[in-house]
Amino acid sequence: MVKNSDVLQKISDNAAFDDSEIPTCLYLTKEELACVRVDELPEGGTVSIPLEEAFGDLPNPAAQARLYGTSDDLRVLVTHEVLEGDEIPFHLTPEGYAGFIENRVKKFSNNVRLSYLSTDVSYPDWMVEYIIVTTGETLFDHGSKGNEIAYNLEDLIASDVSMHDDYYLGLSNAGRSVMLEDLNQLEYESDSYKKGILLEKIISDLFVSLGGIEWEYRHRWSTSRSEIDLVFTSVGRNVAFTTNSPLIFVECKNQKDPVGTGEIGKFEMKIKDSGNECSLAFFVSWNGYTKGVEEELKGLRREPYLIVTMDGKGIKDAIEKGDFSSYVKRRYEAALKR
Repeated sequence: MVKNSDVLQKISDNAAFDDSEIPTCLYLTKEELACVRVDELPEGGTVSIPLEEAFGDLPNPAAQARLYGTSDDLRVLVTHEVLEGDEIPFHLTPEGYAGFIENRVKKFSNNVRLSYLSTDVSYPDWMVEYIIVTTGETLFDHGSKGNEIAYNLEDLIASDVSMHDDYYLGLSNAGRSVMLEDLNQLEYESDSYKKGILLEKIISDLFVSLGGIEWEYRHRWSTSRSEIDLVFTSVGRNVAFTTNSPLIFVECKNQKDPVGTGEIGKFEMKIKDSGNECSLAFFVSWNGYTKGVEEELKGLRREPYLIVTMDGKGIKDAIEKGDFSSYVKRRYEAALKR
């Protein structure tokens, strides 16, 4: 039988009572958590109680939920360890993966808030940390509620990563024919993240079908400061455009409003960060551009790179006609004439 006094003693032995100290992780069972009220925690002591002993592992093996804090401020804390090598989803950089988790945490619930984010992959402990606010009389009350929220959130993250993998693995260097049904799926999808992935998938298929280029599908290519949505390698002659650089960048935006000069400027910086590896880039804005964009692009005449703009209306018309190549060629020639 679990004794309240024994559990409290273990908690006290592992708590930190000074700001310079770090509490020792103490693994407790459900029964032990249930026999201790929050107001019985040692006064002034900070505790750290991982929850896998009581409730099992989270869907993401790199994530851990724990009770953390004092009797006056106890919450469930979830940390994500830094991933390395094959542990990172192949289509994301470590920085991209941290951002991937951050976006889902911020949108999940009012009871969940991000408390730490590091894009420094050399950091030895974790790269993402979020707090779950819970209530209850006992440690079990707090732990069970917080762990359930953490499990659901981590399950969502794992599901989205898997979906992301499926989309990217579903592409091939041979390309495929994009149908109007694909565009309908894009139009009816309500989730903004899924809409973005669908657009990237459609654009990937369309570009590869032109011939002469291959999709760099094994990872999101990144510069020193940012990531590129889609990157293609020039491997032969293309009927729609010509390029002397090894890489072709494609940025995809499926936002509600037309893209303005600010987004174009950010894309320019990505191209410049690549050095001389990209001299031809495409910007796809599904809902068009503001009036100032063309003037902005005209100012790039002397730059060693060319940005070709495309929009959803032009792409849809091209798919209806079964001639994406002619559309790309027209947009490429229009960019050359700026």
